Amino acid sequence: MALSGQTNYTTNRDAIITRALRICNNIGTGETPNPTRVAECALVLNDIFKEWETLGMQLWKQTTIQITPLVAGTASYNIGIGSTVATTAPLKILDAYKRYTGGSQQADSPLILITKREYDMYNTKTVPGVVTQMYYNPPGSISGTENIGTIYMIGPPDANFVANYQIWVTGVFPMMDFDASTDVPDVPQYLYNALVWALAEQIAPEEGVPLAERSQIGKQADKHLARAISFDIEEGSLYFQPNWQAQNNGYE
Repeated sequence: MALSGQTNYTTNRDAIITRALRICNNIGTGETPNPTRVAECALVLNDIFKEWETLGMQLWKQTTIQITPLVAGTASYNIGIGSTVATTAPLKILDAYKRYTGGSQQADSPLILITKREYDMYNTKTVPGVVTQMYYNPPGSISGTENIGTIYMIGPPDANFVANYQIWVTGVFPMMDFDASTDVPDVPQYLYNALVWALAEQIAPEEGVPLAERSQIGKQADKHLARAISFDIEEGSLYFQPNWQAQNNGYE
């Protein structure tokens, strides 16, 4: 027996919908759902994706982007398609750093991410100089056709900073929508099954699935999602260090 040698299995929006409808006994084996029901289920799929973005499981959607163009004296920068930083706005920013490019060797140093409250309480926001801190206001409601996020820097970069530094941020970006029947899920393969069962759970009441069967579908959906997201964890080292200050103050 031979192995296929392939790991490129994929699925698409309508295949996910068809399988979910079979789980709910809406259609039988080999049958095709009607276009109206497919369109309704596509809306539910997009709602599921938007909710899944809150789970913090998106290692595959973490991307580092440059905040460009930097403008001397300008402290805030919109991120979004058609905005100052013309790329999809991240849901949140995890890390930020400045990169010195004015010499023969590049050098990176971290920027401090602060909260909105810390930003609001800061007295000297508007004095140009070397950027050391920033606050990110993530996207809220849709503005026009795109989500817009905004970075606020303390203080705004001066001309020397703009000439000699770049600013980079690592953010968690949203999953792409299902717009067409052949769109593939913007998730790793190990989440495909969880997505099918999540859709089945969501549409089960509309399909008239009895309560007992809906309960079983819900349990399967929870199981498959928990199994998938338990894998979506970044590997790294964990370090523990004694608190010498506490010991010096008489605490053990």
